[in-house]
Amino acid sequence: MKPREKTANFWVAPASSRCAQLREKTANFWVAPASSRCAAFCTGWKPVPPILGLLMLLLFSPCALAEPGLVSSVSLSADKIALADSVQLTLALEGPAPLRVDLPQKPEQLLAPMSAKVWSIRATGPAKITLLYGGRERWEARYRLSPFAPGEKVPIVFSPLKVTAGDDANASDVEFPSREVRVQTAITEPKADDARPVTGIEELPAVPAPQPQAAGWPFIAVLASIFAAVLVGAVIRRWRREPPPLPPGEWALRELGGIDPESGLLAADRLAAILREFIERRDGLSAPHLTTTELLAECAKADWSQERTAPLRELLERCDRAKFAGDIPDAAEMETLRSRAVAWMTPPAGL
Repeated sequence: MKPREKTANFWVAPASSRCAQLREKTANFWVAPASSRCAAFCTGWKPVPPILGLLMLLLFSPCALAEPGLVSSVSLSADKIALADSVQLTLALEGPAPLRVDLPQKPEQLLAPMSAKVWSIRATGPAKITLLYGGRERWEARYRLSPFAPGEKVPIVFSPLKVTAGDDANASDVEFPSREVRVQTAITEPKADDARPVTGIEELPAVPAPQPQAAGWPFIAVLASIFAAVLVGAVIRRWRREPPPLPPGEWALRELGGIDPESGLLAADRLAAILREFIERRDGLSAPHLTTTELLAECAKADWSQERTAPLRELLERCDRAKFAGDIPDAAEMETLRSRAVAWMTPPAGL
């Protein structure tokens, strides 16, 4: 071959050419510097600019064609909410098929201990797996988060999950990136954009039509099974009767004794819930579904005396300040609140 005049910094040749034997094979083409001995013997080649030659090396290299491993991601429906609102959380994981994610039995175990104290979490549906290109899958689960306390940057930190991907028989720990949400107790700058839109009607999944079944022996077998189940249930109920429910006062005292004064906001919220359920059990008022103002109005309609409603008002309003204003009582104050609740429920102060 005749030497050729250099017109570029790189030359490209087919893999079957004689010059290609002098270079390391990267794909169906060979790339060589123009000053090399290989380029001097090549004829009929087209010169390639330096940038294009480097791109060809990157595209056909094994590293560029390699598939990524496990990739985790976290998305939130909003980064700023009110204390009474909630935010939707989406956890996603992509990796080689098949993906097997070991979820904890309780949703709160998804959060790290520091985040479990300030967030309430519940699942909004089962996890879903979607097939992707290249023998990969995408696992996705959605949850609803509700804050316990306000703050400029309330952290959402996750515990690692055990994940088995592809042909790997051993599970590995996968960590999800943490997030921060601004939780407000009041609107500082009212804007029209912050107003909530009208909530639409939630669409329920379609109920499949029942399949027609042939009458005859299957129908008789179902009736016989129902009769046998009722008979067995009656016998068991006769020999092992359930204990009667506790009176409202005994139930409330037992629940109050289980409150941990060191838990702060959780203790105050539990104290208010016990008071409301005690009133519902004893007086028949729908206290758990009413605000403090609405509940006191119902007590006034029921002709409660001032001596009876005044201590209740003070207890519920103190618990509301802990939940909505961030004024969380310490352990000593929590013990005082519990003692006052016990005194209100115990005759003659409460009854």
